Formats: sequence, C-alpha cells, structure tokens
Amino acid sequence: MQTKTRLLLLVFLLLNLFTLNAQKLTFDDVTEVRLEDMGPVFQNNQVKGYFAFYYIDKAAEKKKSNYKLVLLDENLNKIAEKKLVESDDFSLSMASYNGKNLFMVFHNANKSLLEFRQYDLKLNQLSVETRELEYAESYFISYPYSGIQQVPPQIVSLDEKGFLFYNFDGQGGVKYKIQYFPTNGAKAWKRETGEKDRKGLLPSVLCQSDKILLHNFTEWSTPSKYLQGINLETGRIAFDKEMTVENRSIQVFHAYPDTAGNFVVVGQYYEKTDNILSSESLGLFVGKIDAKGVFMSHKFISWANDVTKKVAIDEKGMIEGKGHLFLRDAAHTKDGRLYLVGELYEHMKPTLRKKRAIRVKDFVVLEIAPDWTLQDFKFFDKAEHDYEFVGIPLSHNLEKLANNARMNGGFDYQYFLQTEQQDAFTFFYLIRETINQVYTKKLGTLSMHVGDSKFETDAVSLDSKATMHRVMPAKAGHLLIIDYYRKTKTLDMRIEKFNY
Repeated sequence: MQTKTRLLLLVFLLLNLFTLNAQKLTFDDVTEVRLEDMGPVFQNNQVKGYFAFYYIDKAAEKKKSNYKLVLLDENLNKIAEKKLVESDDFSLSMASYNGKNLFMVFHNANKSLLEFRQYDLKLNQLSVETRELEYAESYFISYPYSGIQQVPPQIVSLDEKGFLFYNFDGQGGVKYKIQYFPTNGAKAWKRETGEKDRKGLLPSVLCQSDKILLHNFTEWSTPSKYLQGINLETGRIAFDKEMTVENRSIQVFHAYPDTAGNFVVVGQYYEKTDNILSSESLGLFVGKIDAKGVFMSHKFISWANDVTKKVAIDEKGMIEGKGHLFLRDAAHTKDGRLYLVGELYEHMKPTLRKKRAIRVKDFVVLEIAPDWTLQDFKFFDKAEHDYEFVGIPLSHNLEKLANNARMNGGFDYQYFLQTEQQDAFTFFYLIRETINQVYTKKLGTLSMHVGDSKFETDAVSLDSKATMHRVMPAKAGHLLIIDYYRKTKTLDMRIEKFNY
C-alpha cells in the first residue's frame, strides 16, 4: 500500500478529538482517507457492525507500516481496536461474523498473498492462514463489492460452524475456489473446480442449508438451467444437474432453505428444447427440491394465462405498453410469500446521436402467495434514463441485452436486506434524474412488513458537497452515510433512517 492511499482513515479515534454518540461519529483531523478500507460486518445478510482498517504512519521496519483495526457495533459505538504492523501493500478486503468469531480476509498485493484471520470480539487473534493468489484470482479480490452480493469474492457465514471463503479463478476458463474455515473443531477442506464441474459456466452462491451449499451458473451473463449442491461437511458435490420438470427447463435466480433442509427455488421456465440464452420464457416458476436436487413440488405461473389476469401483456411481451420485464431478485417472508423484483425496460432504435440503447423505466414487484399463485403485480414510478451500450452488443436478444446492461451498471436495482425473523425486507435501487439540467442521484427504498398491505417508500439523496461520499448498508430501516471533507479534515459517519 502506498502511504498516500492509506493515510489515516479514522485518525485520532482514541484521542478524544471526536464526538461519539449512538448512530453518529465525527472525526476532526483526518488528513487523507480511503473509504474502501471500511465496510459492514455481516451475519446471515444482517449488518452486525462495521470494520475500519487504516494507516497510521511508517513503521521502524523497512517497507512496513503501522495500522489500526477498529470494530464498531451497528450503532457506531466502538467495540474494540488493535494496532498492527504490516507490509506497505496490506489491505483488508472483507469481514464477516458468525455469532462467535470475526473472520477477516487481508490482501498483500505486493506478494500476491491472502491472509485469513479469525478474531474474537475483543480483536484477539484466534487463527491465521496464508495462501498465494493466482493472477486471475488476484484481480477479483482487488475489486470486492461493498454491499450484499451473491457472486465471489465473498464470505459465506455458516453460523457457529465457521466460514467459507469463495473466489473466482479465471485461468483456463471460469473456475471457483472454496475454502472452509471451521470454528467448532470440524475438519477444514478446500475445493476447486474439477473434472466433474461444468466447463465455461460462471458459478455463484444462491444460499445454503445446514448441509448443502447451493450454486447456480450463468452463461453469457444469463442464469443457466443448471444447479449444483456441495456438501458442506466434505466439500464434495452432492448433486449437479439440469433443472427440468414436465419437459420444461428451469432457470433459477433465487433460492432459500426451508426448516427441513430442502430448497425453495424461484425462476423462469422454458420449453426443454429451447435455448434459454436466446428464447423468451413462458412464465415464472416456483418449486421445492430436496438435498439431492430432486423436485418435490412445483408451480408454473404462465405469462399468457396467469400473469395476464393481473396486467396486460401484448404479443411482443410489452407489459401495459410500458416495457419488457427484467427480473432482478426475490425476497421471501415468514408467512410463505415471495416478492419478485424487476425493472421495465424498452429497446431503443439506434440513431445518429445514440447507438444501440435501452431505456430503463419503472420498478415492478410481483407478489406470490403461499400457495405459489400470483397475487399482485405492482408498478412503482421512477425517473427514466437511457443506457447506451459500449461497442456493438453481440446479440439482438432482449434478455442478453438486459443482462449486458445489468453487468455494466445500466439498471437501477442494487440489493435487498431482510430481517433475521423474515418479517420485513427492503429493496434498494438508484434514482437517476436530471432536473433543470442538474444530474442528481438518490437511493430509493421499497420496504414491506408481514401483515401490511402496501410498501413503504422513500428516497435518500446521494448528492453531497463532501470530497468523498459513500452509502453503506446498515441495520433494518437505516443506511450508513459517510462524508469526508478534505479542506476541514473532517469525516462524518451517521446512520440515517428511512421510511420503513
């Protein structure tokens, strides 16, 4: 790490030069800042607190620096701190909590090494393990996402059993690496893409039960029709199969485990003979599979026969004349309901001023009842904007174009957070609009509580006069806002509530 990029993220944390109140921190003499060096600590997709890793000054040893590691709770109260002497190129990539230990992944860019460390809540180090990174794997670890993600690099928390670290290695085709770090005395294991794995498909974690880690795969950025289950005790493949039922191919994009160890899977369905990378889906699908990947029950929700009872869909797949539906994610609640979230978009014809583009339009939420029938189809207005493709897209297929735009930030949906009790959730999405020739951005929220009949909505401004500005996930109904002002050397952190 270069000194200029790691200087003093939270300087004078213990020198009483800041005010410390629940849900707000102000730091007064922050010379320089790198906001990537801090982030939320997750447990089961819940924000349990925040970590901060920052440069203090040069150490006496050559090519070494003094750092400080700080742990905050979900209300920004300090829990612990620890001084470290590490390489100049040392950084903290991500962290997670499993109800017992903290698991942190450090990256030494100069030596291309990863360090996996476990700490208790007082930041006493419990274990450390180091391994070398291959070139392609190093690229992925250098650009981790700061929010909720289903794709590597990521940490999967297994409650008190331990942690999985999951990363890509793109050498020789798309591959993944999984390493299990137990906290309960169980046997550690490692797994890499092998001969029994599907070639050329990009894997990502859907969810996990007590025994099985469930993968889906993407091809050309589009979810495929294959699922893979990995035994969490051994790291071996439990099943790897094409998802077909009643001569239909199923494209799964969301799943969650039930109390019996089975999985509810959600997606779209196609004729078995169709190429799902270039064909239009026939409708929505909800089903249940066991720990061997065998379907136990299922439900088809047809666009033509079921969805058209709620909204008008023309022969070209346009919904209410507004656009095509691009499904993004799903949330489930304890009463057995599913909420599928998507965005409407419209393919724009090329012009002299604009090459091929899509117009991103309204937000859409589909509610599926506990018996897996479509109950509601809701539209939420938001500002429209155009996404212009860079270069010439390789396909005219709308789904491929939409996935291309998604991968490059063309759509607005960001992520969702759900309570541990599964009694409430929030979808987060960007609102981009130009008012009086001034471009503005907001973070929109859609929140639903079990038993309520409508969504709570809000929009938090992302505009700021700060030198650096960042928004992070926080506890339910809140966001963490960070503003750094170089001129006054001030860093403000505050937890802001939204309608929830």
